[in-house]
Amino acid sequence: MCACAAVCGAKSIDELAEFGERATNSLLASLGVRRHLLGWRRSPKPVTLGRVLQGT
Repeated sequence: MCACAAVCGAKSIDELAEFGERATNSLLASLGVRRHLLGWRRSPKPVTLGRVLQGT
């Protein structure tokens, strides 16, 4: 998701998260965002994206 957001012009972690919030369920599924047990998909929060990108 981060790579797609960066290609679309995201320059900060907040913009990466905003890209994920605006994405459709089908796009999130295509990008590998897993489905919750109740069937919905949610993009990662900015804090989670920051941790992942830092590698911690």
